[in-house]
Amino acid sequence: REGGGAEAATTLATGHPDHVVRLWDARAAASSVMSAKLSSHAAAVSSVSWVPGSEFLLASASHDGNVKLWDVRAHRCVMTLKHVAPVEDVLPLPGGGMLASASGATLTVWDILMGRILQAVSAHSKTITSLARDASAAQRRATRRRISGRGGVASCRGCAASSRGRAARARVPLARCG
Repeated sequence: REGGGAEAATTLATGHPDHVVRLWDARAAASSVMSAKLSSHAAAVSSVSWVPGSEFLLASASHDGNVKLWDVRAHRCVMTLKHVAPVEDVLPLPGGGMLASASGATLTVWDILMGRILQAVSAHSKTITSLARDASAAQRRATRRRISGRGGVASCRGCAASSRGRAARARVPLARCG
């Protein structure tokens, strides 16, 4: 888990079909590993994710059509973001002030400081089932250096096609070239 320090880094969160988010202490003995239950959803919890930049804020998505933000110190819900369809995934964005959610065929970006929608995109024809964000520029540079051994990228034919129908040269990390 990101942020927090040694103690916070050992807390794991899981979502369950019984409508509950459970917190686990990875350092505890097997008999006492579960440290808390967070109960407020009315349907299965489909996704959980720690909010970057906040040691104690956890986001959960549920098929009840809600994303909930939890203060894990107090074991209580501090904000509910309502959707019109079951929520499949939640993805807090770097900085801790925004998160993305996937509900039905809609991707929604939220300002969690104000509790409002910043953008909603309904460009999919079917349910969005998962979300991921791109790596930071620093992470991308470090990955390229590790892959190529010299900090560069490779050109590859077949990774992209030009609008004129012939193969175009694409600059891609070495790991993406077959």
